[in-house]
Amino acid sequence: MMVTCPMKSKLLCLVTGSVLMLSPKVFASSAEQCFDSYNELTSTALSAARQQRQMDGFAATMLSQWQLQASNCQGTGIYEARLAQLHILHGDYAKAQAVLTNTQLVGDYGRYLELATLWLEYSQLAVDADPTLLLTRLKTFTAKHADFAEGQALYGFALTMAQQPAEAIVALKKSLTAPTDLYDTYKALTLNYVNLQQYSAANEMVNEAYGMNPAFSSDPEAMLMAIKISIELKDFKTVDNLFKVLNARTPQAMQYEAHTYDL
Repeated sequence: MMVTCPMKSKLLCLVTGSVLMLSPKVFASSAEQCFDSYNELTSTALSAARQQRQMDGFAATMLSQWQLQASNCQGTGIYEARLAQLHILHGDYAKAQAVLTNTQLVGDYGRYLELATLWLEYSQLAVDADPTLLLTRLKTFTAKHADFAEGQALYGFALTMAQQPAEAIVALKKSLTAPTDLYDTYKALTLNYVNLQQYSAANEMVNEAYGMNPAFSSDPEAMLMAIKISIELKDFKTVDNLFKVLNARTPQAMQYEAHTYDL
């Protein structure tokens, strides 16, 4: 197996079998640059997708854009971790698994590969499956990397799925320092506060989500939560306005999803 190392690193890659072994000190500077590049690409792609209300193509766009960075970033570990996550987002779990199986990193960026592995497990978990094993792994992972905001976010999402709202809120709040997009985090916080019937707090979270996404009104899940919150807060003028917007943007949501929030 031949591996091409980034030219800027001026150091060697050691290949053992089919697994790429990377020294953390070797790629520290390069990995940091690639980490920043990924965040910049994500921010640009998300902004464009939301402005155009075309989120369906976001995963494919990001995947193709990130693969163009291979010549500069392949072998840094962060490239492989983000590539696996994008394959997961795109629904191609086999390709994500192949990336993770063939790459191993020791050091600071190793946690991103481990997190991508946990994302893969989370994404493949059926809605009605028992999440106990995944939650145990995430609890161990976040205890080991307590200041890793992206890890706390995934733990919070998994706790949300497991219908443990109080615990989910704790983890999700710890993730708010992540240098990544926080829209889904605020949506998850909103849902958990709704499930705890803490509607004022839920309203604060949904307002944060609204402020981050110009396509908020095209997100039926978010809109339905906002309607539920406004009903509980007896803000019926807002309820009326939200129903009108929801019906205009995604009328199918009114027919098929409103019962989810007992509207």
